[in-house]
Amino acid sequence: MPNQTNIAQINILCTEDSTSNVLVNRSFSPTLDGKFGLFGTYIVDPTAGPTPLPFPSGVTTIYNAYFRNLAPLGGQNINLQITWTTNATPTQICLTPGDIELYWANQNTVVLAGVGISAVAFTGDAGGGGNVLEYFLGA
Repeated sequence: MPNQTNIAQINILCTEDSTSNVLVNRSFSPTLDGKFGLFGTYIVDPTAGPTPLPFPSGVTTIYNAYFRNLAPLGGQNINLQITWTTNATPTQICLTPGDIELYWANQNTVVLAGVGISAVAFTGDAGGGGNVLEYFLGA
């Protein structure tokens, strides 16, 4: 795989409703000089049980990850199970409709700490159907 750079452009903006005064305006762009980036969507089958999200061939650790539940308000949750390189017990994360989960290691984190994601699986809530998980994986 050719080298590529993965960049998350993030802007956090907080304004006061009655005056429109800006209380927080913070922008930053964490960067990873990586090997790949993969963007996609997956239709979640709530009857399938935990479904692994496959990594590209030869990739064992993910350093950039973005997950979003694209279901409309009132839709079903998507439950992520994220396994970290430093802990074999998966972290359970519930994405309600519209929720976003982001993990974006920079070059120093990768080199110095070696913290990353070694596996991702997901399930949908029972009774739901057709929820879409949007994702980006990078290393």
